[in-house]
Amino acid sequence: MIVRAELVAGAKLSKARVGFDFGMRGTTPQPDLILREANLGIEVKARRLDALNDLEKQLESALADLELPPIVNVSCDERPLTTKAASRDTIVEAILNRIQNGEFGSFVTQLDQPWAATAQVAVEISISDQRDMFKTEDGKGVALTDTPAVQVSSGWTLSGHLQDVEAKVLAVLTDEQKVRQAHAMPTILLVDAARTGMAWIRPPHIWAARLAEQLPQDTPFVGVGLMIPTLDNPDASFSIALRPNAPEEPLPAARKLIHDLGSAAGANSVTPPTSTTSSPRRSSLPLNAPVRASHSKT
Repeated sequence: MIVRAELVAGAKLSKARVGFDFGMRGTTPQPDLILREANLGIEVKARRLDALNDLEKQLESALADLELPPIVNVSCDERPLTTKAASRDTIVEAILNRIQNGEFGSFVTQLDQPWAATAQVAVEISISDQRDMFKTEDGKGVALTDTPAVQVSSGWTLSGHLQDVEAKVLAVLTDEQKVRQAHAMPTILLVDAARTGMAWIRPPHIWAARLAEQLPQDTPFVGVGLMIPTLDNPDASFSIALRPNAPEEPLPAARKLIHDLGSAAGANSVTPPTSTTSSPRRSSLPLNAPVRASHSKT
């Protein structure tokens, strides 16, 4: 996952004709990508967070050994981003106990997540016995082999969910390993959020503005960026924001990088637009240049 993220970022630079080298591993701290014509690096991080998918896979595994597994439907209004393993274990155990006791039907459980924007999420579980749904002449019932045993349908209330995604993206700024890379040379942190919940649903220009608004001034990084590549589309969306109080020395190179990448997306300004709540030096620009599927080291 991280290798793919680095290759996507490298392909983006290659298409924009920005020369770079991959940083050396196992030696002194270096960013993942180092620009050849500027004292600037890019440190890449990939975040995979999907609470409902984790619960779905755990439930599927728990139900796999049942001869005629029931159909379990999991739904909620607000989509959780992360869950603790203990919380998932509790939900799975409650479902298995009801199945063993023949207690079919629906029940609601609360998912506690005090670290999130929405501290508690109501999760509705519906358990249906396939033998009652599809009766045979002998009364034993038959399962539909093509019907998944676990079905997850989350709501589209995403205000808290996207706030949690923002928090997880910005939390990378304090990762000790990443911070060491930032201290090695002026560095932009680039987070691959393609599998970070539903980050993909927010337009790149909104991501750019949100990152510019929330980028802490005490981070050692020159700026932070977010990219959302997909498997079925060569176009990877990028959003980058620069720290308003970053040292002057790396800013021209950082702004040129944003311009070069933005030029591939049709941008017509060297100085990226600023958010209405940011200082004049805080730059944010969505970048939508297509990325080649293959990559060779430049």
